Amino acid sequence: MRKQKGLVNLEDSYPDLHPGPDKLAEDYAEMEMVEKVLRAIPEIDRAAFILRAQHELPYAEIARVLQLSVAAAKVKVHRTRKKLLIARISKEEV
Repeated sequence: MRKQKGLVNLEDSYPDLHPGPDKLAEDYAEMEMVEKVLRAIPEIDRAAFILRAQHELPYAEIARVLQLSVAAAKVKVHRTRKKLLIARISKEEV
């Protein structure tokens, strides 16, 4: 049982390599929503989020680059993620 504890069952599904027009439209609408939210937030918050999400920098490096404390960098990334989540949830409720 100890050996099997770390094992995870893999799903038999594979990503669709040729998504249909409905999936493409849905992805495009979601990307527009993300861009709209990112344009609406302060530039330093957007920079912190992009450095973390896209470039996968550690918070200490983000703080150094943006001349913030590590705590402030974490807060900025968290607030941006929260705004994106709220926007996504409100879009799904419509």
